Amino acid sequence: MAITRRAIESAALFAIAFFITTLAHELAHAIAAVLMGRDPVMFASSVACSIDGTVTARVVTKLAGPLFSGLSGLALLFVARAMRGPARLRLFVIWLGYHGIVNLVGYVFSIWFAPGADLGSVARLLEVPTVVQIALMLLAFAGLRLLVRPFALPLAQLSPAQLTTDADAKAWSKEIGLFAGLIATPVLMLSFLPVPHWLTLMYCGVSALPLFDLPKAMVRARGESMKHPLPAAAPLPFIVTYVVLVIVARAIFDGGIAFTR
Repeated sequence: MAITRRAIESAALFAIAFFITTLAHELAHAIAAVLMGRDPVMFASSVACSIDGTVTARVVTKLAGPLFSGLSGLALLFVARAMRGPARLRLFVIWLGYHGIVNLVGYVFSIWFAPGADLGSVARLLEVPTVVQIALMLLAFAGLRLLVRPFALPLAQLSPAQLTTDADAKAWSKEIGLFAGLIATPVLMLSFLPVPHWLTLMYCGVSALPLFDLPKAMVRARGESMKHPLPAAAPLPFIVTYVVLVIVARAIFDGGIAFTR
């Protein structure tokens, strides 16, 4: 199957949503750190604190990002499934919700093998037993395989043609979802270079992995097709939007934004 303008448009929206949810994740860390008296400095993909604070302060700061991402992602999933607005706005909301949930589940997945990551740090601070960390990692791996399923329905509704066969559904899932994620992944990795930690690049890659299960989920949702069909693809405005977003965000955050109490 060839890469279409629709896949490129969806990839641009996927990348914009990833970048925005990443900034929101870091902002949640920074706000929590301020509330805990830690004087944070926020960057595009990390937050540094000049004051360590108590164990409670560090745990709250570390938890704030993944919890905000996950809860906002769940809320946006419900919005995406219920909203009746323009089709492209629906697609953007779908990707925002998707990235929020992937962010939380991805951090749980890394809890054992990434001690410097958010939930890995929390596990060490709270002295969570290794066996529990491994169990959570395995549970999160299963979650990464399942979390795309609720998004299949709103994505199916965006199909501009009737998905009459399983093959139709799988082709649409690849065009609007899987190929979009695979196109966006290397672009996202380049956008965050240089990174303070290899985990930033890993999460860029992990963000597309659940989409490999979208074709099977789309088959079950194909009866919802054409309820909110996308108009003809227009990828250029969204590509330009992403480039401008990255340039502006890097100009603002590469030097760090200090938060004070």
